[in-house]
Amino acid sequence: MDICASVRSAEMDDERLQRSAGELRRLINEGGEATATLPEGPTSTGSKGDPVTLGTIALTFLTSGAAVAVFKVLETFVGRKRAIEVELSRPDGHKLILRAQDMQADQIAATQRLFQKLVSK
Repeated sequence: MDICASVRSAEMDDERLQRSAGELRRLINEGGEATATLPEGPTSTGSKGDPVTLGTIALTFLTSGAAVAVFKVLETFVGRKRAIEVELSRPDGHKLILRAQDMQADQIAATQRLFQKLVSK
């Protein structure tokens, strides 16, 4: 299943947001169970990205355990960067938005179930 992940923050400028998306992409790729790439799209020299692709990552799950591994990366990433939220969306339009408050001890299990449901369809 392919999922689009969009890193967003009202407190960060475009450059910091893109760096954060790059960090998330690197962390996911290090796990080896999923690939995180920049979405394909037209580019022009000197362009930082348009509002649609800025902070966006395309995720492809490679193994059956990939969803758990990616969730753990997202849990750590969002929990550490409190000003960030990550919107995950499927091609059919279903979405899940992860925020720091979703990663509190009493919310993690429910959030992980929602994530599993999103990526397993």
